[in-house]
Amino acid sequence: TILIADDGSTDGTAALLRTQYGMTENAAGPLRWLRLPGGGKAQALNAALTTLTDELVLTVDADTLLEPTALAAMQAAFAQDPALVAATGVLFPACGPTRTGQLFQWFQTYEYMRNFLSRYAWGRQDGLLLLSGAFAAYRRQAVLDVGGFDPDCLVEDYELTHRMRDYAVQHGLHWTTAVVGGARAQTEAPGAVGPFLRQRRRWFGGFLQTQLWYRHMVGSTAHGHLGTRMLPVKALDTMQPLYGLTSIALLLIAIATGAADVALPVAGVIGAKIALDLGFYIWSLHL
Repeated sequence: TILIADDGSTDGTAALLRTQYGMTENAAGPLRWLRLPGGGKAQALNAALTTLTDELVLTVDADTLLEPTALAAMQAAFAQDPALVAATGVLFPACGPTRTGQLFQWFQTYEYMRNFLSRYAWGRQDGLLLLSGAFAAYRRQAVLDVGGFDPDCLVEDYELTHRMRDYAVQHGLHWTTAVVGGARAQTEAPGAVGPFLRQRRRWFGGFLQTQLWYRHMVGSTAHGHLGTRMLPVKALDTMQPLYGLTSIALLLIAIATGAADVALPVAGVIGAKIALDLGFYIWSLHL
């Protein structure tokens, strides 16, 4: 079943579905159009989940284009691992044909490559929490058991994975998450400074929100490597903006006051961090 969850769209989607595909709102069939009043992505996903009856469901954003073999690869991954309850594919960004768009696409392509390699590594440690809602697959009943997507969270896909893993520990279930390398897709990404910053602000705000809600999992041996390895690292990540801003402020103050004994060590730390990040980017490209 392909279910189009149309959350009160105003971009011509309804007219397109009626005229080009002859579809009717809320009609039965293998290709269905669920017309909703506009309550947000999480509520739209929840409405779609309760409408479907399939064991596996995939959330695919309207601006995400799957490769021809992506669905088969995702289905095979779930068939091979009965404990797998949530998985993400590998996404590549598309930012538009403009020169600015191409620049942002170049940058985000390498960023996505590094991030998905990192997710794959955490998956090997059974510590994967970040699944891209633009292309993710779930066992539908597992999502319903934990209460579905949370409309109050800025990053409903990230929060859901935390809740699923926490629920599994509380109920003695062995649930796993994974990155499926053979399931690939291209998704629209910001191609200008304003949209890019707004996206990252929402991502980081949702990250902080989720870290606060699930702080009891940090260091928890009951959560395995997720609690003892992944989440402590993420707890340190919440402090990165403070570290970065403080170091830059100290460097500027030291330069302004001529305090070379402070400026050189601070500049050295910043330079070492940049070199480390660059090294990981190059290693990611090699892999």
